[in-house]
Amino acid sequence: VVAADGDTYTKEFSQPISLTRGDVTSFGVAMVKDAKVTPSYTIEFNSTAKTVTEISNTTKATTFVVSGSDYLTEQPAIDYSKAYYGGSTNGLPLRIGTSSATGTITLALSEAGQVPATKIILSAKQYSSGKTKGIGVNGSDKQQPGNDYTDLSYDLDGTRITSIKLDTDGYIYVKSITVEYGGTIKTTLATPTNLAVSAEKVVSWDAVDGAASYVLTIGAVEYPCTSNSYNASAIEDEYYDVAVVAVPNDTENYKNSDAAILTDAKFGTPTLTAPTLNEGAVDESSVNASWTVDPRATAGYNCELYNGETKVGDSKTVNTGSVTFGSLDDGVTYTVKVNAIAVEGTKAYAASDVAKIDLTTKGTVTLSQITEAGTYTVKNVTVYAVIGSSTAVIGDGTAYFYLYKSSHGLAVGNTFTIGGTVKEYNGVLEFDSPTISNKATGSTPVYENPVEADEAYLTSYASAPVTEYIHAKGTQSQHRGRKGLVCYI
Repeated sequence: VVAADGDTYTKEFSQPISLTRGDVTSFGVAMVKDAKVTPSYTIEFNSTAKTVTEISNTTKATTFVVSGSDYLTEQPAIDYSKAYYGGSTNGLPLRIGTSSATGTITLALSEAGQVPATKIILSAKQYSSGKTKGIGVNGSDKQQPGNDYTDLSYDLDGTRITSIKLDTDGYIYVKSITVEYGGTIKTTLATPTNLAVSAEKVVSWDAVDGAASYVLTIGAVEYPCTSNSYNASAIEDEYYDVAVVAVPNDTENYKNSDAAILTDAKFGTPTLTAPTLNEGAVDESSVNASWTVDPRATAGYNCELYNGETKVGDSKTVNTGSVTFGSLDDGVTYTVKVNAIAVEGTKAYAASDVAKIDLTTKGTVTLSQITEAGTYTVKNVTVYAVIGSSTAVIGDGTAYFYLYKSSHGLAVGNTFTIGGTVKEYNGVLEFDSPTISNKATGSTPVYENPVEADEAYLTSYASAPVTEYIHAKGTQSQHRGRKGLVCYI
């Protein structure tokens, strides 16, 4: 107010004022809007207890809260794990989690604390410098406080809260919880009804009054919808959990509906996955195929073996990812066919397509065909000589070979099938620890047509040693020479 004498006077007022004529030459009024005050309350935790104590459902609020206990029920801990209070020596209040374990506590609110919350602010810190543990509120994403007390803000949607849940992924201290609230208490839209999936994979539900749109979830994927149906023909035939939520048009006064849910809803014709077959162990008389099991194939797998167009033996049903067919001919190509068997019941699956793989049994050879190290099988061999318990000489009418096998148990005249590794020893190829099968006693073999071991023969043998039946004249100093020579006189 500018007075007649030129002085200016300022006065704050909330009631009408009177101005006397002649006293004032002019006046002005400045209107200042009060800053909006958001209503809130704070729960502050006790840090003066002499010992650190684990919180339980019998712990009273007044025991670990120094301010704001009126906003909690008398014994507020309704869910808790690794939650502690106290610790006056270092001034630490509520502790959630440990250095090696997660923690949680849910605090039940009294009537005074049950407000339409818009924000919760935690004053929290890490238990020691450099840690990066996080803390969440009422299922929110976790935030990481600093090394000193840090205000962490979590937005809420204005829904009336009845409890506050704090959960951590490690050791965190919380000094206080501040709850901000106010505004209109939002009404929840009605939950959609008659949620269904048609044979054509169209998902539909009844429209909800006041809904502007819907959020449909099939499996883990969300599909925003502007109407009360969705054509899901593009998704893979399978069983999915389905949920739909109505989104309000009036977001100031209404909030999203609760979800309508279908569990294991059938889309199309769910079909088991055809196995991818891999070659397993193959020998002269058996073949094996393996695959990765489809966990939905609870009825197992049907397995068949074919030689050309002819089925060999009976079908097999297996519940593992492997099948073996035996008693087969050597050197023959067979076709293994496998498919997942249809699953019946409330969660049915159609049988998979048939997978095929061609597998060839190993062919047998004669001893004379073995010219280098490798893996071989020879049928109808005969023991011609036994040299101790681990060495023998065998033949099949085409050649002779050394056999080395500890405690072989063989005798001259035995016949059998030999299979396994051939390697070089002292310049001569021999079977090393082979498999002996189809063993029979046999009779003493006929030793025919020995090679004359004259000087020329021995000279040649030195550069290309083999196991042979020879005739030599001289003095035998050992049965096995440096190059593997065996002499019988």
